[in-house]
Parts: sequence; C-alpha cells; structure tokens
Amino acid sequence: MDGAKFDAWLDAPADPAVQAKSGYLICATQRSGSTHFCDVLRSTGKLGRPHEYFSAWMMQRLGRPEAYGPIGDHLELVKTLGCTGNGVFAAKVLRHHMQVFTPDGIMAAMGNPPVLFIERMDLLGQAISDTRSAVTRAFHAGEEDARAPQYDYALIRGYLELLIRDNAAWRLWFARQGITPIHIVYEELVADPQHVIDRVARALGIEGPVPIDPSVLLVRVQRDELNAEWRERFLAAEPSVPGFTDIRPEARITFDRRLRKLQRALGLRKD
Repeated sequence: MDGAKFDAWLDAPADPAVQAKSGYLICATQRSGSTHFCDVLRSTGKLGRPHEYFSAWMMQRLGRPEAYGPIGDHLELVKTLGCTGNGVFAAKVLRHHMQVFTPDGIMAAMGNPPVLFIERMDLLGQAISDTRSAVTRAFHAGEEDARAPQYDYALIRGYLELLIRDNAAWRLWFARQGITPIHIVYEELVADPQHVIDRVARALGIEGPVPIDPSVLLVRVQRDELNAEWRERFLAAEPSVPGFTDIRPEARITFDRRLRKLQRALGLRKD
C-alpha cells in the first residue's frame, strides 16, 4: 500500500445529505499507530473518518491554495470528509501540528468534544519507526524507500526524547483543561481491535454493534526484521535503559529543563 491509496477515499465527494451531529478528537504523537487507528475507526462506517484535517499537509493534499485557512475552513473538512452517515465526525491532531491552531482552539471549534489519546507503550519501537521513516521517506508499508535505510543512533535517541516530551505535553494539556481522555493503547489495538473499537463506541454513546470491516482496511504494519536489528544495536549501546522508558543522565537534564519550561508556559509552574 502507498500513501496515495491510503487516503484516496478523500477524493470521493462528501454526501450533502449527511448532517454532522457529534464528534470527537484524537490526540497522538507521530508513529504511535494513530493512522492505523483512524483506518480501523473509518472501516466501521459509524465512528467518523478521522484524519489530519487541521494540518497544512491536508490543505495541500486537497489542492487548497493556502497552507492554512481560517479554522472554520478546516472544521468544514472535519464535518464533511470526516463524517460518517450517522452524523459522527472526527479529526486527529499530532503535537507537531500545533503550529497555527492550538489544541484549545481546535476543541472550541469542534464544540469541546470527547478526546481520545492513543499511546504506544513501546517508545523505543516508536522512535525507531520515526527514524526509519525520516531516513527513507517511506511512511506506509509497501511504499518504496526514497533513500536507503541507514542506522542512526543519534536520530533514534533524539526521537525517543521527543516522544517522551510530546507525550508529557499532551498529559499536561489534559490536566490543565480537566480532560480525562479515552486512553487507547496501540499494542491493545493490534492484539484485539474489535474490543478496543467496542470500548470507544460505548464511551461515545454509539448504539448498536460497531463491527470492523476488514475488507476496507488499508494500513498494514510497517516494522520488520530491520526494525528488530536497529533495536538490538541501540540497546547494545544503551545497556542501562530498562523497558525503553529511561534516558541517560545528561539527556535527562536537558529533558527536565525543557519540561520545566513547558510547565511555565502552561501556567503550571512559576519558579
């Protein structure tokens, strides 16, 4: 599968008879499995068609002349392209999308809907996936590598620290806004997708069965033996990392400094 095939459904005209009624927002970090999650949600035909409607990438993908339009233009995409026949609409935002629209602004525009937070427990695997896609420019399984994959310890380390920071930033925002998100664990989604989707449907108040339609799923797992090899090489250089959740002391100092700065910016710290 390539990227063009994955989002080809965006080219289908929106049904003008569908009236957007209720929605939700997915918060994620890059390479957390959020694209797969959106694909599974879309396949049900009842849980909206979430995508990155608030990004500059989406405007370019849809042939819009501006990188970012007024937030209302993006919201229109959410409520048309992002809507299923039962009136449920959805969007996904990543931390690095917050260049123009803040999470607060997006939430207000969408009417303060429920929030889903998808998280990958294997942060090292996520950082390796980030590194591989950055090096090869291939973001989906089946895409041809634009450049040959090359192991890069520093890049993996950098992405690992970035993911720790971004996950913390989401949690700080949830705390500040008093939001208790519907927590989705990527590994649980892979192990039992229908169970996760049923839990989401119940939390959103969607009545009736919400079966996944495997025939329309487009996203496949990208990791392979190369990812496993890079993991072994990284851990050989990082023997003190238990469970892939800690970072070296010198990196921890930098991370803590950035975290304190972020807390001050959010008004959660005054010193």
